[in-house]
Amino acid sequence: MTSPPIAVAGLPGWILTLLQPGLRLMQRFTMGHKIIACCALALLPLGALSGWTAWQQWQRLQETRLELRGSAQLRLLAEVGRLARELRLTSQLAEAGLPAGPGQAQAQRERLAAAIEAATRQLDRDADALLQTRWQAWAAGWRGAATGSPSTPAPWSGEASSLQALEALLLLVGERSRLLLDPEGGPYFLMDLAVQHLPPWIESIAQAGGLGAVLLAAPDGAVAAPATLQARRELLAWHSEAIARRTQALQRFGEAEPPGWQAAAQLARRLGERLPTDSGESSGAEQARAHAAFAQQVLHAAGQMESSVLGRLETLLQQRAEQLTRWLAAQLLLGLGVGAAMLYLGLCLYLAFGSGLRQLRRAVQAVAAGDLTYVGRIDTDRELDAIQQALSGMSRQLSGTVAGIRSTAARLAMSGERLSGDTTALAQRTESQAGALAQTSRAVRQVSDSVAHTARHAHAVSERAGQACAVSDEGRRSMREAVMTMQEIEASARRTGEIVDLIEDIAFQTNMLALNASVEAAKAGESGRGFSVVAEEVRKLAQRSSQAAQEVGQLLETSARQIGEGVNRIGSVDLTLGDIAQGIREVTGTLQQIADAASSQSTALDELTRTVASLDEITRENAAMVRESHHATEALMEHARSLTQGVRSIRLWQGSSDEARDLVDRAAALIASQGLEASLQALHDPQGEFRDRDLYLFGLSRDGHYRIFGLDRSRVGQPVPPIATRNGDLLDAAAWQVAQAGGGWVDYQISHPQTLELEDKASYVRQVDENLVIGCGVYRRQGVLDGSTARRTEPALR
Repeated sequence: MTSPPIAVAGLPGWILTLLQPGLRLMQRFTMGHKIIACCALALLPLGALSGWTAWQQWQRLQETRLELRGSAQLRLLAEVGRLARELRLTSQLAEAGLPAGPGQAQAQRERLAAAIEAATRQLDRDADALLQTRWQAWAAGWRGAATGSPSTPAPWSGEASSLQALEALLLLVGERSRLLLDPEGGPYFLMDLAVQHLPPWIESIAQAGGLGAVLLAAPDGAVAAPATLQARRELLAWHSEAIARRTQALQRFGEAEPPGWQAAAQLARRLGERLPTDSGESSGAEQARAHAAFAQQVLHAAGQMESSVLGRLETLLQQRAEQLTRWLAAQLLLGLGVGAAMLYLGLCLYLAFGSGLRQLRRAVQAVAAGDLTYVGRIDTDRELDAIQQALSGMSRQLSGTVAGIRSTAARLAMSGERLSGDTTALAQRTESQAGALAQTSRAVRQVSDSVAHTARHAHAVSERAGQACAVSDEGRRSMREAVMTMQEIEASARRTGEIVDLIEDIAFQTNMLALNASVEAAKAGESGRGFSVVAEEVRKLAQRSSQAAQEVGQLLETSARQIGEGVNRIGSVDLTLGDIAQGIREVTGTLQQIADAASSQSTALDELTRTVASLDEITRENAAMVRESHHATEALMEHARSLTQGVRSIRLWQGSSDEARDLVDRAAALIASQGLEASLQALHDPQGEFRDRDLYLFGLSRDGHYRIFGLDRSRVGQPVPPIATRNGDLLDAAAWQVAQAGGGWVDYQISHPQTLELEDKASYVRQVDENLVIGCGVYRRQGVLDGSTARRTEPALR
């Protein structure tokens, strides 16, 4: 039977096909066999690699030792060159008539002879044939100068100076010792300075010193081309600039500037400035000796710098040789001990890996059993320990997830309890509302009938009011005719009054005439007696006429006044009848509007009746839906309880909402039975039943101060910090508001004691008495994993 191919994620199919035999072979071996096979397979290539590396290090060590011999040879040759230049300068001054002090030339020759012999011994021992041959040819001319033999010509005489041949010899030493091929920047630039730049620079200094001293000491008429002097200055400056560039390059490779370079460069520049500016200039012996002495000082400074450069080069090469020696010894020791080390490490790997796998298996089994607080550490294997730590991190994250689920389920169950009660009450109110709507429907139907009846009567009354309005208008027209008749009677009465006034005036005139007649009759005597009697009668008749006219006038005046009053009353009655007619018309319009409105109300009430009937049906359907919602809420509560029960057996790092509520309920029972003061010791006990991982109690008074703080009893009596909740209220005010409503949860954000980041937190609170609310908080996402709650500098409720 062919087994299925082994799959590895992330690899192409053709690579998996090639790897199948090896993967199947690895499946057949145990971990011990795999470790032994890997050690055996690593021995041969590791041994070969160690041998090859050791050989390479040996070759580099030999090259470094060769460079060290070359560096020692360069030091000796540089010393020979310096002493030869000093002797040349002394000899040039002597030839110019400025002999040196007693014994000075002899001492220089002795030092030069000793340096030549030392270099000869070194080169005879370490140099190859070519270098020895060229050295012997160069040294032959200088031995005579060193011994002071008069038969031997000076080696610096002639067209080509032997000191330039010494520079070529220095280059040959660099080539034969492989210093010119050094791969490292520091030794290369040091060698470059010592071989290619310092000797020409020192030669320029020596020539500038000798030429200047000779010119200053020469008698008038000594000829030296001004161009030659300028060329000496420029050559000295050019060599100085070249050395400055090399020192900068040396510093870029991490090496310090050669000691004495700045002083030597400054002296060389001053030496160039002291050269005579005119070939015919002669300053005397003292100036020449001073110039020669200054040149000797510059040569000494340049020689010191050259010696320091060569010394640093030898130091670097010696350090490299020592380092290569140590590396070679270490590699040899590694090669000799690689077998035993591989066996030892293989055994240790087998034991450590096996032990780590067993510990990792126990950790996985603990997590599988529901213990998310299992803490394990694998000290024998770092990779397995990393897996163990990752497993611990996973368990902590899973603990936070389970705690969140458990807290959410607990809060969901609590919300379900409230929702169940609310839906029950809502169902009852909905059923009551349905009954009230049925009664309202019947009442509205009765009102609709009454309004329809009122509308019919209103229409009838409106018609009768119209009839009354017509009768009123007819009566008003009759009254107006009566008023007109009365006004005519009043006019006749006024006319009669005028006639009575005229009669009264006639009576008055008649009375006056009668009086006059009586007087005249009296004057006539007896003859006028009869006329007097007539006059008296006439006067009496006039008086009676006047009285009758006055009575008639009074009667007419009374009648006119009564007629005027009647006219006025009839006018008032006419106005009243007009107002009555207008009122009747308004009443008729109002009754018509009432009738129309009653008709519209009747229509609206019919629609309202149908709407109320529809609402009654909807309300009954809502009542049925509320009953179904109540059953669904009870089912949801049952699922939440089942979910809580399902995760209750899992051991968590942090507390959950149901545990926080249980802690608050137990604390409330304790305070109710023993009192707050007697309960404080148990509530603040770090090892007591009211401290569970990151769960602890807090108590708040109405004035915003702590009365309980299970994490730190010293904070009892301190004010509660201003922490804003989700609804915008401060924590103490929100806690009292929720607690007085029957208890519940307060959501807010607070700084986590470990990560110091804002985390969502919820506290369950309930009221114990009139001045105490207690609560317990849980983190929504991440609890305090190790149980520590380090306080921050600013106050914060945790």
